[in-house]
Amino acid sequence: MDISRLREAAEIMREFGLVKLDITDGDTHIALEKPNLTSPQPPLPLSVQTDNSQPDTMPRFENTLPRKNIYILKSPIVGTVYFSPALDKPPYVSVGSRVDVGDVVCIIEAMKMLNDITAGVGGTIVKVCVESGKLVEYNQPLFEIEIEINEDKNENE
Repeated sequence: MDISRLREAAEIMREFGLVKLDITDGDTHIALEKPNLTSPQPPLPLSVQTDNSQPDTMPRFENTLPRKNIYILKSPIVGTVYFSPALDKPPYVSVGSRVDVGDVVCIIEAMKMLNDITAGVGGTIVKVCVESGKLVEYNQPLFEIEIEINEDKNENE
């Protein structure tokens, strides 16, 4: 078998997307095989469910919907957040602290300027989302505040 027949066979493989081709011409037998560049993946097992109940392996998802009466105080600037006015001073707030509108909850240092960050709502700090001394990004959550709803106000109206 001459080289031109081998080239023809290789062209046929390429043209038709074949991965293997066997040619027999008289006493000559040639087998061409395209190398497998990816390792074969084992077949995925099929699971057959006979009843209509949900399997125990269903993924569990957290509720990512906003919680009722929770205000997320976000960073208005990029900078380093500090929870106290000085290293030897107690933090402005912590989990469980009661805040009113305008209360300072932390400081963000940006461009060598200290910026007071104040609570935009009155309520109770239920989560601190960042660590003191760490860099915060613009619009990054700092605190979660549970807003206090005054039930008495509605009764008097």
